[in-house]
Amino acid sequence: FKNSPTIFGNQLARELEEWKTTQVKEPPTSYTILQYVDDILLATQDRGTCVNLTIALLNMLGQAGYRVSKEKAQLVRKSVLYLGCELAQGQRRLGTNRVEAICSIPLPRSHQELRSFLGMVGWCRLWILNFGLIAKHLYEALKEPQLDWTPVRKKAFLDLKQALMEAPALGLPDLNKDFQLYVYERQKLALGVLTQKLGSWKRPVGYFSKQLDAVSTGWPPCLRAVAATVLLIQEARKLTLGRKIDVYVPHMVMAVLEQKGSHWLSSSRMLQYQAILREQDDVQLQTTSHLNPAEFLRSEVIEDELVHDCVEMIEQVIEARALTPGTSAQKAEIIGLTRALILSTGRKVNIWTDSKYAFGVVHIHGALWRERGLLSSQGTAIKHQEEVVALLDAVHKPEQVAVMHVRGHQKEDGNIFRGNRLADAAAREAARQVWTQMALIPTRTNPANPYLQQPPRYSREDEKLAALLKANKNATGWYVTNTGQVVVPSWIMKAILVAEHNKSHWGAEALVKFLKSEIVSNRMLSLAKRVNAMCSVCLKNNPVVRKQIQLGRLQVGPEPGDYWQVDFSELPKAQGYKYLLVYVCTFSGWPEAFPCRTNQAKEVIKTLLKEIIPRFGVPLGLSSDRGPHFIAHIVQETARMLNITWNLHTPWRPQSSGQVERMNQTLKIQIKKICQEGKIQWPQALPLALLQIRIKPRERIGVSPYEILYGKPYHASTMKGDPHVIGDQVVYNYVVSLHRILNALRGVLQWNRPLSLENPVHDVQPGDQVYVKNWSTDPLRESWSGPHQVILTTYTAVKVAGMDSWIHYTRIKKAPTQWVSQAVTPTRLILRANYS
Repeated sequence: FKNSPTIFGNQLARELEEWKTTQVKEPPTSYTILQYVDDILLATQDRGTCVNLTIALLNMLGQAGYRVSKEKAQLVRKSVLYLGCELAQGQRRLGTNRVEAICSIPLPRSHQELRSFLGMVGWCRLWILNFGLIAKHLYEALKEPQLDWTPVRKKAFLDLKQALMEAPALGLPDLNKDFQLYVYERQKLALGVLTQKLGSWKRPVGYFSKQLDAVSTGWPPCLRAVAATVLLIQEARKLTLGRKIDVYVPHMVMAVLEQKGSHWLSSSRMLQYQAILREQDDVQLQTTSHLNPAEFLRSEVIEDELVHDCVEMIEQVIEARALTPGTSAQKAEIIGLTRALILSTGRKVNIWTDSKYAFGVVHIHGALWRERGLLSSQGTAIKHQEEVVALLDAVHKPEQVAVMHVRGHQKEDGNIFRGNRLADAAAREAARQVWTQMALIPTRTNPANPYLQQPPRYSREDEKLAALLKANKNATGWYVTNTGQVVVPSWIMKAILVAEHNKSHWGAEALVKFLKSEIVSNRMLSLAKRVNAMCSVCLKNNPVVRKQIQLGRLQVGPEPGDYWQVDFSELPKAQGYKYLLVYVCTFSGWPEAFPCRTNQAKEVIKTLLKEIIPRFGVPLGLSSDRGPHFIAHIVQETARMLNITWNLHTPWRPQSSGQVERMNQTLKIQIKKICQEGKIQWPQALPLALLQIRIKPRERIGVSPYEILYGKPYHASTMKGDPHVIGDQVVYNYVVSLHRILNALRGVLQWNRPLSLENPVHDVQPGDQVYVKNWSTDPLRESWSGPHQVILTTYTAVKVAGMDSWIHYTRIKKAPTQWVSQAVTPTRLILRANYS
């Protein structure tokens, strides 16, 4: 059986048992025999008994056919080495050879070497206090593809060697005495010390260190302590063999298990814990506030007051507060989820929410909105932009996070539903808080009062102003005019203006008029304008005021049908049609409109290939807004294959599609009038409405799109006679006349075209900071967001960091700069404070 240790060990155990019962004459209490596979330990109380039993045991082994190694045999000694442990005087130590072999191992260079080292050290974990806590960093290194020896891991490697060299002599378990087990949980590891009383002291029998399983690591601290207690009791019973164990834990284990266990533990785990803690009478649980195992070894344990109530800790409300009045439910849900993520920074956390909106923002919509520049699929700005961005940023703060949805207002008994009801109750209680806010009202006392106690430092300009106003100095050295105005130095004036402006956020002129009754200073109005320009609240809410400047021109084709503007318009559903696809020739103003059942990309492709191109030829270019039906891949790829330049307009700038937008309005008005007069539906009225627009003379040039396209005015009568009868002279005259009229009309159109821009219409440069207009319908929200850094510019639009789409210059305003630089020489730069 030498190749089968299990069978060999079982056979040897049976023969040893037979030998003890049939041949040994000594009483069982006078000796002890332990056997592990082929290692046998014989211990007696005196030397004579040991000699007699050793001779009898060797004879039995020889007669049974076993071979005993003379070199390995340790006969009749007070200290022996058994299974790598040195046993002497009721204690056990680690063998010197084993400790030297482990401590001589160099720093591992591969995962295999590190795994081998941890295996050898792990065998000695019973002698190492907090082994799991120290070795945790090394086990984490095994999970990485490349072995990286950070300072923390090197320290853990050396600490384990040092702990082996300082390993204590653990007492042998005495089954005639009770045991004490001290348990605590730290960093999701179950740590503990098993002791027995030796006189007035407690002697350690073993140190325990076990990793909690993946399920229990996600519990609250008090429940993790319950799991650690159960785990270490199972380990301790391997040494106590049914003897009584007094278990000391800094948590109320049974109270937590009975009251809160069903909320977190499965039924099978609950039954297992109860069986280990209650069904056997060898465990006595006691609560202590001591956490340091070294303190447990003293003769007297002084009980301190418990740090916390475990039951309250599990149901603790971390944060609950009322939001400002008027906050919508969706906004409140996003703010609540964001705070939960921020409070979980650096942790592993599961978060349940009954808000479908907040759940969808995290898992679905948030990434799409961010890619579109916080725009919806219709091109409109999403609601609660700042809150959504904050939520998407907060998702990355926890180490690991799972955001899950739970149905709200449920009466089920599951722990998730109970937690949801607890959150609802806390939210309702917080909402009852009274919201107070101090009114921001300008003071009517002299705003310079805080500075009047000290004598002022006037400059030459201040002295000139005082002389001009015929002001006299008072007892403290301040100039005061006959009307009671205090002359304030400019450096103090700026601080006063900032303080007074922050109370009311008035404009510069109103603020100066308000303060002039009490104080006066040099450059008072210019300083007030500067303070007003630097106020972030005013920048985000005040409208921008700019002079009307020349606008950029729209793309116009050189010939009819060369360049079109296209757009969808929505009308009431009739005869299965709900949408109107409108094309406008930018050269002639000729409209084409097609009723559509949907506003999808297929409608654009169908009308382009079946109507526009067969009748007018392949256009040089088209332009539209950024609707999904125009930016679709099939539309853009078709335009590319036909070599059509498709321009997309700047978002939130309807003037870029001014011609087709105006045509939409005109068509709707004409259709509405025809429908009201003829009592017909709009698809039937569309051809007549198009005819009326095509033959109507344009205001600026006085000719209609029909005349531009065909070179003759529209009239209902026909030419008398047949060209085949009259002859070709009539056709010849018509062609010549048509050529002459078309040349004249095109000359008129060329002279009436707006001139193209030669320079930018704004003064914004890449690198500048600007505020961007918010198209929000909420009147109480900030009107401007920012500041944002400009990265690209054109003559009429800019692109800023953090936003994917281009922004028209009318939607931005420059952020003020506090300092202005001026290059004097290549190596000299002057910085000045900007008060302009």
